[in-house]
Amino acid sequence: MKKVISLLTALMLCLTMACSVYAVEDPFVPSINYRNDALLVSIKDDAGNVASGLLRDADGNIIAYVYDSCLSITSIAEALDFRYAMPEDIREELVDVYNELNDETVKLPYDELDTDLRPADIAIRELIDATLACDDHAAELKKEGVVIELIFDLGIDKDASVFAFTYIEGEWGTIVNVVNNGDGTVTCTFEDLCPIALCVAEQQPEVPSWVARIWETLSNWLARFFR
Repeated sequence: MKKVISLLTALMLCLTMACSVYAVEDPFVPSINYRNDALLVSIKDDAGNVASGLLRDADGNIIAYVYDSCLSITSIAEALDFRYAMPEDIREELVDVYNELNDETVKLPYDELDTDLRPADIAIRELIDATLACDDHAAELKKEGVVIELIFDLGIDKDASVFAFTYIEGEWGTIVNVVNNGDGTVTCTFEDLCPIALCVAEQQPEVPSWVARIWETLSNWLARFFR
């Protein structure tokens, strides 16, 4: 009988550990990735040429395509690695906002998001800077209602909630729109380009049904046995 009780106790402990893993394991803790691979997903213009993004007017019409020579994307990994050449003002600002977020002296305005998720459930997946290098597109983007669309490959689940913030004039704010495309990529719509924080939250996996059934059976059996 002692062996039976010992075996059942061991099984209960194993199942408790399994349930705990599924209940509290949260891979999305506040953090910033150091990725320096290409995040930007290219698109095609009307002539089939490769473009990096596009500009839309207030009515949603495409008014211009933005090409690689005009758009510069810098990751925090590149900014922290001085082997990468870049304008020092971009490097300095990106590193500064990284340090502020990392030591939590500044926090992203999660309270502005239309979501029931807690801030603890949302992580900064990528921290980058985006800059338009050509004057004509930069001037166009400053016009009322004009926005720029960029697609980023975050490798996320199709059901993941995605959010994005921009750092403009010393303050973080939400962007016009962000869409999970269901293929690991997200489409972001910006009113301006600057340091960008791309954030992700995912639902935790449920306890497998077989674990729940065994747990219920053992609990009921032990309850009867020790009456």
